[in-house]
Amino acid sequence: MNKNEELFDKIFFLLKRERKIKNTTHAVELLSTFVYLKFLQINLLEKGEGFGFYFRDKAEFKSLCHHIIYNSDIDKNACNSNYNVKDFLANVVDNFILNVNNEHLIYCLSYFFIGVKSIPELREFRWRYNKHIEKMVLESSQSGEFYTPKVIAEVLVSYLKPNVHDKVYDPACGTSGFLVEVAKFLEAGDNFSSRPYMLNGSDISFFAFIVSKANLILNSNVESDITIGDSLVALDSIYKDNYDIILTNPPFGKSNSREFQGNDKEHFIDYRFLRLVMSALKLDGRAAVILPERFFFDSSSQSQHLKEELFNRFCVDCVLSLPSGVMLPYTGIKLVVIFFSKRTPSSKVWFYKLTKKEKLTKSKKLKFSDFDDFFEKEQCKLESENSWNIDIDELDLNFNVFDKAENQITYSDFSSFSSSLVELSKVGNEIRNTIHSINERVHNIQSNVAETIDTYKFPKVKLGQLVTSLKTVSLSKEKLLDKGKYPVYGGNGIIGYYDEYIHSGEFILVGRVGALCGNVHYVKGCISVTNNSMILKCIETERVHPPYLARLLSNLNLRGLASGTAQPHLTVSKIKNIEIKLPPITEQIKIEDLLSMLDQELEQHDLLIEQLSNKSEYLKNSLNLHLLQI
Repeated sequence: MNKNEELFDKIFFLLKRERKIKNTTHAVELLSTFVYLKFLQINLLEKGEGFGFYFRDKAEFKSLCHHIIYNSDIDKNACNSNYNVKDFLANVVDNFILNVNNEHLIYCLSYFFIGVKSIPELREFRWRYNKHIEKMVLESSQSGEFYTPKVIAEVLVSYLKPNVHDKVYDPACGTSGFLVEVAKFLEAGDNFSSRPYMLNGSDISFFAFIVSKANLILNSNVESDITIGDSLVALDSIYKDNYDIILTNPPFGKSNSREFQGNDKEHFIDYRFLRLVMSALKLDGRAAVILPERFFFDSSSQSQHLKEELFNRFCVDCVLSLPSGVMLPYTGIKLVVIFFSKRTPSSKVWFYKLTKKEKLTKSKKLKFSDFDDFFEKEQCKLESENSWNIDIDELDLNFNVFDKAENQITYSDFSSFSSSLVELSKVGNEIRNTIHSINERVHNIQSNVAETIDTYKFPKVKLGQLVTSLKTVSLSKEKLLDKGKYPVYGGNGIIGYYDEYIHSGEFILVGRVGALCGNVHYVKGCISVTNNSMILKCIETERVHPPYLARLLSNLNLRGLASGTAQPHLTVSKIKNIEIKLPPITEQIKIEDLLSMLDQELEQHDLLIEQLSNKSEYLKNSLNLHLLQI
């Protein structure tokens, strides 16, 4: 280990020792911020616009950082009215300066900022940085939300084989592991120097943005356009037909923070990301999307419609089933990778089921060599005991390719049912993994809430200081449409659609009258709302995170504030008079994200229980049919 690497590790070690730096994830965020600022400083110095010195104290360090931030040409696309990256960076630096106590840490940072003279010197830190990322994922299951195992990223890139002419995008980039592997793949090719290219990614989290920037700066020799914001906002108009290659591992499950929008009716956020990818691909473009296996046995109308569109409008080249545990410790959810392109649909889909004899854990991961058989069979789409070619026309209404593949087995004797028993056992293991993940998630939530309570004083504030109420509309059932441009909300969710809307943005809806009085929903997009509900819009966006406030209100007994017995009703004035305790907005966002991920784990647990029941029923029916044929 050279002196630069020792310095890098020393900074990380000292960051973790700071009392106000809560965990490895927080330390990685700060380390990534310093890497990005150093990169910007080098660019300024090369233009003759920067300055550098051995800063002697925190005030001088803050002055240097602010100079770098506000004089650098930070990606204009990364800064918009909702997410100003420069202000985010300045806020991270200011909070660090406010809370850091170790003078030796300031000295090490001074040496880092003045001692590293060039981008090649900065990239010498990449090996140590990568190790810190891996350590972060092992220590914190929460951070796994932003991380795809390196081997999985390598497999997807090797399958898609991007070239220097391709425009590449990841709409939920996290730490940008996919984009780093694309860069490595291209830089190893013969034509790398013939054309400059840019890697494109976006994520709603500042943590993901800053780690992505640092990760790409250290691990690739190309420019990157990473934006912070919600990729799903106006997805049909912004990204349509825009990219040659899209790789993504989107967040899974239902989410209160990203509700229905426009005519995009998928209630799972991963379904919405799949639709984004389908919309954003250019003609002949290629994609790889990681989804929960739930997508193939979900019989909801939303899932069936999306699968029908995917299989009949795109060429689904391959479905790769991954063994349980590939994303531990973040989640034990069973996953698949769907490889497809915007070409004439194929009549068949090749399905490959990767199996591992030993159980995967957070320390025992898949290796690239585990995919040797997959790549060998994939070339000719060979069939075997773990791979099938499935006719699209033969898929049933539920489009369950897993059942279709398993149903192709011919039972010659009762011993052949052992494979079905193995499947039951696998689902049972997945349920146990999910329960373990839920336990970890609950522990993380308890720790974060306890730490927030110890760190901050929560001021009491009346709801009327945070929100304003908006007008609703009177729409009879006869005017509502089964399908339309914009959703119409009643007292408990969507009740139909209409071709006009009255409000656009993000809102909290509260049921106003009757049995649904007091129900709370967070919604986002262009909407109409009937008189059975009241619309609240946050007016203090710097103080309150709307999804967090919606969750808080949903856990209060709002119905208890209603007047009347035969037909209870709520008034806006009573709602606005509610007093709540409000932590800082950064803590609101963190707690809401943790609770949303817990919601997803619980949802997956329920789906696995349903799948276990379905597989048990299938085994019983198959056995009865087998007996009748004896």
